[in-house]
Amino acid sequence: MLRSLSKFTVSALHKRWGHTATVLDGKKIAGQWQSDLEAKATDVTSLLGRAPGLGVVLVGSRPDSRLYVQRKQEACVKIGIKFWLQHLPDSVSQAAVESAVSQICQDASMDGILVQLPLPKHLDEEAVVRACDPRKDVDGFHPRHRQLLKNRQQPYFLPCTALGVMELIARSGITLPGKTAVVIGDSDVVGTPLAMLLQANGVAALTVCPRSSYPEAFKSSHSNSEHSQARADAGACLPHQPKLTGLHQTNNVSQQLASEQAPHSTASTLPAEQRQQSSQQIQTNLDVSDPPATYSAAMRDLPSIAQTADILIVAVGHAELVKRSWIKPGAVVIDVGINVVGNIDTGEYHVVGDIAYAEVAQVASAITPVPGGVGPMTIAAVLHNTIQAAWSNC
Repeated sequence: MLRSLSKFTVSALHKRWGHTATVLDGKKIAGQWQSDLEAKATDVTSLLGRAPGLGVVLVGSRPDSRLYVQRKQEACVKIGIKFWLQHLPDSVSQAAVESAVSQICQDASMDGILVQLPLPKHLDEEAVVRACDPRKDVDGFHPRHRQLLKNRQQPYFLPCTALGVMELIARSGITLPGKTAVVIGDSDVVGTPLAMLLQANGVAALTVCPRSSYPEAFKSSHSNSEHSQARADAGACLPHQPKLTGLHQTNNVSQQLASEQAPHSTASTLPAEQRQQSSQQIQTNLDVSDPPATYSAAMRDLPSIAQTADILIVAVGHAELVKRSWIKPGAVVIDVGINVVGNIDTGEYHVVGDIAYAEVAQVASAITPVPGGVGPMTIAAVLHNTIQAAWSNC
């Protein structure tokens, strides 16, 4: 059991199956982070003589994309960031999208730019992302950021989901030095930067399970418009990763709870001083059996790898892939997945993560819900990066 969690877990934690994990409430923690960012936005406004600015390009009318943009707008307005939206039709040309991106990048009042992905299939996402000025690309998707990370250099901005996960860990009082971490998923905007950040923060051992070795785990359920509507109806948003050359497409996602608070554990909360731990304390520099015999040998070994983790992070886009039998008792489990399961035609569906939440919560010490876990932290990270971009202009 992790010592940093021992103060707030219930006594039943010592029983193998008889406890309920503490819920890492991303919506609550993101709210605390946003309060801190509001003060910073005020300082930046005073120095610049204007509010920090974020320009967003939205193409088409995907329900989940529209909801996610709405959440970003609400968060920006709440803390004092100027929000400007360029909404283009589905039929827009490649040249028109790149022109909209260029206009925002050249606007001195816009400190950050964000292109809401995915784009319609006729558009080249790689070219659109490359058209962004990396000094304003607050999503952290530009190839320049990825190259700097791979070279163990400081990028202009950390990818928002990876930054959000690290902030969630910090503000939950979870210590990393001496722990064993496993990241299932190696996308260039989630898994890979998370692995680098975990290593920079002192984990004793780190394992990254890549898509190339475990193709069966990386199933996509996010490609059609029906699932887009279902996620929007559930209040769960999909910050899609770009289709860049060389990127492993893990279909990783984050979530945002639309109208309800995330569920709370019956366990006591962390001490206030641990809950208030800020991102500045995180180094940003750099009962189901094993999978079927029809799976590859590597895939059949995946549960045993997961069982080594004190900190397990899963971002693959495979509904409830990780079962209770995969979890080391007392592990911290962070779910970056979001999947629609059930019958969409009849309306009998629901949203789940990559973790089988109910059964994993019986053995983990702490776990993120879906929705309401990583998603709100990702939105807060967009605000963080926008303010960081504005600071650089002071």
